[in-house]
Amino acid sequence: MDCDSSGSDSPPNRTFLGRQRPAVLLAIRFGLGLVFLVSGFYKIRQPYAFFDSIQAYRVLCPFLAISTAVVLPWLELTVGLALIAGVLIRGALFAIACLALAFVVLQVLAMGRGLEISCGCFAPSGGEHIGILTIARDLLITLSAGIGFLWARPGSAGNGEPAISAS
Repeated sequence: MDCDSSGSDSPPNRTFLGRQRPAVLLAIRFGLGLVFLVSGFYKIRQPYAFFDSIQAYRVLCPFLAISTAVVLPWLELTVGLALIAGVLIRGALFAIACLALAFVVLQVLAMGRGLEISCGCFAPSGGEHIGILTIARDLLITLSAGIGFLWARPGSAGNGEPAISAS
C-alpha cells in the first residue's frame, strides 16, 4: 500500500528544485515580464531614437529598420503583459528567448565590427553601450526564458497550477 494519500499516480517531487519550481517559474514570469514591459514602453515613447539605435547596427535596410522600430516595441510590450497576466505563457517565453538570442547575435556582430554603439535596450537615445555586460544580460534572459518555457506546462497558468480549475 502506498503511503501517499494524495491520490496521485505520479511520485511526489522531493528535490529542492522540484519544490521551488513554481516559485522560480513565477519569478521568471514576473521578472522577464517587467523587463520587456519597460523596454517596450520606452521604445514606444521614443520611436525615432529607437530607429537610430537600429540603424547604428548597420544590418537592416531603412525599410526593415523602420518596420522593426514600429513592430518590436509593441511585441516586447505584448509579451511582457502576457507573462505578467499569465496568458500565453509558453508563447511569450519562446518569443522572449528568440528575441534575446537575436539581440546577443546582433551585439556580438556589432562588437566584432568594432562598432561602439548604444544597445538600444531600455533607453534608445544614449543608453548603455554594447559590451560583455549587455551580452551577458541577454544570455541570462535567453536562459531564463528557455527554462521558463520548458517548465511551464501547456495550458498552465505558469506557476505550476492549471490555468482553469476543475472545481
